[in-house]
Amino acid sequence: MKASPYPKNNVEVAQDFFDDTYDLVIRFDSTFEQFAAVKTRRFKCFNDLRSAYECILKAIVAYRQPRDMERKALITAVEKHKHNISSLEKSILSVEGERFGVEARGERLDQLPIGLRYTLDGRDFREAKEQLYYETIGSDFWLGRLRDYIAGVRDAVGTELAKHGGIVSAGDIPMEKILGTEYSKFRK
Repeated sequence: MKASPYPKNNVEVAQDFFDDTYDLVIRFDSTFEQFAAVKTRRFKCFNDLRSAYECILKAIVAYRQPRDMERKALITAVEKHKHNISSLEKSILSVEGERFGVEARGERLDQLPIGLRYTLDGRDFREAKEQLYYETIGSDFWLGRLRDYIAGVRDAVGTELAKHGGIVSAGDIPMEKILGTEYSKFRK
């Protein structure tokens, strides 16, 4: 593995995923009562929570990588898990799950696909898997507990990331970062 000239790629990528988690939990909190149709609301709000959990797990995976890992290799290591919550949890629980309060919830969440964000898919899912729906997405109690759990993991990760805050001088940042020539998934 080639070392990066920027020793905080993992912290920076983890912070990006952390920020997404923070925003998604806030959006869940502010929109849960706002949708016209209750069942539509449930699916859309659940997807915010599922995405928030995926993001906070990806933040932990990124944070655990070597400090000098090249940005491209770091992003590849995080993205190899795709949307698979169980895979993300497995990579964390074996090493640092307790540190951040991560519990094995992926088996249940992976039964609730990310594609449930559309009303048509949600309706079909509810009809095909009615018991699972009412035990999970169809339960305010379950959604509230999931939201609180995710917020707890988010807060633990935020505390850890805050340790890396501070003043950065221009000499601390490599020229490739300043010039915008570092790896970007969307730049060839």
